[in-house]
Amino acid sequence: MLVVDKVSVRPLGVTAAEVTWEIVPTEESLIETRFHVLRSESPEGPYVDISGPLVNGFSFIDHVNLKQKLNTVSWRIRADHLPTGVSVTYPNGSPQESFVFHPNLDRAAIEGDFGQDFFALEIVRRNNLLLRRFTGRLLAYFPVKAQGPRCPQCWDNLKKRVKMSACPNCYGTGFMGGYHNQINVFIDVNPSPNLVQLSNWGKSEINNTVMFMSNFPIAKPSDLIVEPTNRRWRVVQVNSVTQKRYTVQQYLQVEEIEKSDPEFLLPVDLNLEHPPEDFVGFYPKKYSPRSVPAEGNALL
Repeated sequence: MLVVDKVSVRPLGVTAAEVTWEIVPTEESLIETRFHVLRSESPEGPYVDISGPLVNGFSFIDHVNLKQKLNTVSWRIRADHLPTGVSVTYPNGSPQESFVFHPNLDRAAIEGDFGQDFFALEIVRRNNLLLRRFTGRLLAYFPVKAQGPRCPQCWDNLKKRVKMSACPNCYGTGFMGGYHNQINVFIDVNPSPNLVQLSNWGKSEINNTVMFMSNFPIAKPSDLIVEPTNRRWRVVQVNSVTQKRYTVQQYLQVEEIEKSDPEFLLPVDLNLEHPPEDFVGFYPKKYSPRSVPAEGNALL
């Protein structure tokens, strides 16, 4: 059975929070386990299932009201093992181990964490407005997998590395599936210079540029970014702008991926529809009840 190792909660605004969790490294298939995100206004419960069964995923966006000064929200993760019928809730329920948002949006479970204030959330809101209405372009973002079962086709358990680069199952990452689900977000793409590098085997075209995005999702090296024209970019370096240690902006140094690289084997839905106005990012085909036209002029 999969074991949840770490749970973290990060507010994306005053009406949304991102709940993420990690699992202990294992070779067990993710298909046999269902995750549920539970929420309560008291660390002792009762907790309500707000996500339903989640398969092969480690994050969930909860639309919850964080504006009230006297409101305290707690989250937990429940793992259901289908073959045995065993369900385990993490953490074990003591208030000290609950993942809590206090009225000032500080996290009580982490000592020394400054937390985020409403100034940081207002910066994020304005960045989202800038990217959505003016400078951003809607792109597909794929976070690379850093945990989960290893690829049975190319992973060498003895040498702890991949045996083939163009693996159709993990795309060179070493983890089954390679990348998490597609997230459509607005990103500002800077012009890229045309550069040709001479080497012993001939000419090599190098295409690097810088991209600007908001604080969702949290980027990391080796993540994949795909444009509607199917140009694909690999994140090389992430420079974050923080306000009291809370990420408000991200600048990504990216390199264009060659069509012969394994990342081009990953299937991508290039029909990128605009997300609802109340989302900073969204998962395809999972919309809010609010109907939003493809092109709009209303402010957030």
